[in-house]
Amino acid sequence: MSFFDPSLIEEAKHRVDILSYIENATCTKAKKVGKQYFINPCPFCGRRDHFVIRPDERYFKSFSCDHKGDIINFMEQYENLSTADAI
Repeated sequence: MSFFDPSLIEEAKHRVDILSYIENATCTKAKKVGKQYFINPCPFCGRRDHFVIRPDERYFKSFSCDHKGDIINFMEQYENLSTADAI
């Protein structure tokens, strides 16, 4: 894999709106509950009320199938991209 400057990767993670990206990728509208947003069904396992996005932390997690991470992890897992391609 090519070398990527960690500071540029962090900057990219901060620039991408993880909530909007996941909504567009999954063709769903998230429901806000407190500081978090739920996507139904989970884009990985299909269960309801198990997939949460925390835009303030730039983080997502499925409580049923344990997919989790930042925007790069989502792109790798959901879109089946390599780390280099996701970056």
